[in-house]
Amino acid sequence: MPKAKGPDFLVMATQKSGAYWVTALLDAHPEINCFPAMYGGQTGAEEVHLFDDLASIDKDGGKKFKRIFTERHKGFFADLTPYLDKVPRHKFYDMFRERYNQWCDFQRKKRLVGEKTAEYLLHLDIVDYFYPDIKKLCIIREPKDRIVSFHFHQLRKGQKIKKELTDEYVLNYCKNRMRIEYEVLLNYDGNIHCFTYEKLTEDPYDAINGILNYLGAESSKEIIGHMIFQGSFENLTKKDKLIKDRSRKRGEEFRGSHYRKGAIGDWKNYLTKKQTDIIDGALSDLEKKVFRKYNLSY
Repeated sequence: MPKAKGPDFLVMATQKSGAYWVTALLDAHPEINCFPAMYGGQTGAEEVHLFDDLASIDKDGGKKFKRIFTERHKGFFADLTPYLDKVPRHKFYDMFRERYNQWCDFQRKKRLVGEKTAEYLLHLDIVDYFYPDIKKLCIIREPKDRIVSFHFHQLRKGQKIKKELTDEYVLNYCKNRMRIEYEVLLNYDGNIHCFTYEKLTEDPYDAINGILNYLGAESSKEIIGHMIFQGSFENLTKKDKLIKDRSRKRGEEFRGSHYRKGAIGDWKNYLTKKQTDIIDGALSDLEKKVFRKYNLSY
């Protein structure tokens, strides 16, 4: 039996930057399967979180990794987790690489297949150990909108008690998440294609054409138009089985949905002048360097 091919590319992101949107767009392409194309595993597969959970092994001895890969993904990896304590780490990685290849091939109905887990951005060393030079897509979003989006994400999931955005919360998120992501991108010299949420929103044809050229997939106005329609905010909310309100347009807010609003500049409704100054002071230096390196603009 031939070995499974595994993923052709990976989708990652700075947190709360629209990775599910990118996945849905790509999955609508006639040559590409990209998963999970809807939040919450609604299309049969969840984010795998392989590389970020592998990184957690040295922190807790593998407790989190064993639990997750025993209980989730329909038990597909469960028989491998006991080997963490029985074989050398490189051998354990080999076993999981082969099984992850099978999982990705299981999703393959077209020529190319990719998996999306936003957190892979923070673990590019492990990604490259498994798949040297694999193609990687990374979407980046304006940090002020990200902070607001993450704030409401935590409220929706019950992970945040205070309903207001405090100065301390804003500063901590800048230091403990966004600066780290920018530093990763600035220091990385591997195979990655970066683009922004704003560019994808305002000039989707050009942004998607760049993505498809990078992946080596067919590109035409008809194909990209179909992708834009299938991956639109309106279409994603219409397909979302986890909520009752499925008739919203981009910019119409529903805080109970993962697809809350999808608007650029929403931060202006929530952040104070002091908070925007905190964000600019904490991030502008790194952001400029990252944007120069990857030839990006908002």
